Amino acid sequence: MRRLFVAGSLALISGVCAFLFAVHPSESRLVPTCPFLLLTGLHCPGCGTLRGLHHLLHGRLASAVGLNPLMVGALPYMLGSYVGFVRRALSGAPLAPGAKAHRWAFLVPVVVVLFGILRNLPFSLFAWIRP
Repeated sequence: MRRLFVAGSLALISGVCAFLFAVHPSESRLVPTCPFLLLTGLHCPGCGTLRGLHHLLHGRLASAVGLNPLMVGALPYMLGSYVGFVRRALSGAPLAPGAKAHRWAFLVPVVVVLFGILRNLPFSLFAWIRP
């Protein structure tokens, strides 16, 4: 069952990456506009993520950082966590990563909320984190 879950998650991630490589999110009707942006006119912490991933898949790191620096900074940690999950799943080890991984977990929502607030402040100092 674990191998099936790993295979399914790899297939899903590969499919999303293939789609984002082939289709520019801002030029496709298949990718909806951020509902938070539509309703409030403000950029959510995730705004620019799909476009940023598209640019990363095409090797344009600076463009990706310009669209969502939080996503670019978090991506290595997310990939590392996923690789650890796959290793545990395939080895038969418990899927929970252990207490060490949770020690700083409380910072994740704090950083995301702070990023969301700062990217919407009308100061030029924070213009670089807006998509």
